[in-house]
Amino acid sequence: MKLHPWKRELLKLASDLKKKSDRAKWSSLALTNLEQNIYWAFLLIRKLLEQYQSPSWDVPVVSFLASQEDGRLYLDRPREQRWQVGILCNELIHSSDFAWNFWDDGVLRGFLFCSSRREQRRLLLLFDVFIQLLEAVGNSDDSEPLAKPTMFTTTR
Repeated sequence: MKLHPWKRELLKLASDLKKKSDRAKWSSLALTNLEQNIYWAFLLIRKLLEQYQSPSWDVPVVSFLASQEDGRLYLDRPREQRWQVGILCNELIHSSDFAWNFWDDGVLRGFLFCSSRREQRRLLLLFDVFIQLLEAVGNSDDSEPLAKPTMFTTTR
């Protein structure tokens, strides 16, 4: 069976990110490109979930309560949770905040985000979990042929 072009894109991104998973130095340009790819990947995942009957994946995330003190943001009370991938896609796509999280040695740990609907909570998705999600969706089985794109014709 032929692999959906969007799934190929997700697998290509996962392969590229695996090579960079132990990188300790990230330029602003590289992080900007990565942020774009993350948003793009979640849009593709959401579109694939809408188009195909997919298994209901639960994605592990760490949820923090955010508080501000002296103009600084603090993340308190970390809680490990599992979110359905469709809900997680919506949270990230509509996020009002996005930030990187690094280990002490400069290696990328993951990224924090939150939607404006849940401003008091920040979600941390670990970098390796994100890669695993890309691979899971990219390798998932399609039981239906590719859908034809919706097209509209207008007359002059």
